[in-house]
Amino acid sequence: MNHSKLHRALLVLEYMPIFLGISDPRGVSQTLSVLRSPSKNPQISWARALNPLRGRRQALEKATSLNIDGETEIAFLLMGEASFVKLWPKLRAYGFITFDTIPRLNSTIA
Repeated sequence: MNHSKLHRALLVLEYMPIFLGISDPRGVSQTLSVLRSPSKNPQISWARALNPLRGRRQALEKATSLNIDGETEIAFLLMGEASFVKLWPKLRAYGFITFDTIPRLNSTIA
């Protein structure tokens, strides 16, 4: 099962046991039992995740005089928002209903 399918399979009700059948490279199989606990992270909506970027862009656009760095930053922020708008429906379709449902290798990255 690929990562996306596994993630969706693990999205069961809180405190519900999950049984995983796994096999090592030699074909020896075993079953693991895991109890899904409630998320310790707040549910961060997609709008809330995007809000700091949009706020920064709007603040830069209101500035009376911008140097080339400010104009470049606005362009990058606009590209980021456009990318998000295109990607968001696909993320939701694959079960990532909030920003914090995306698995991360390093959870300290904002």
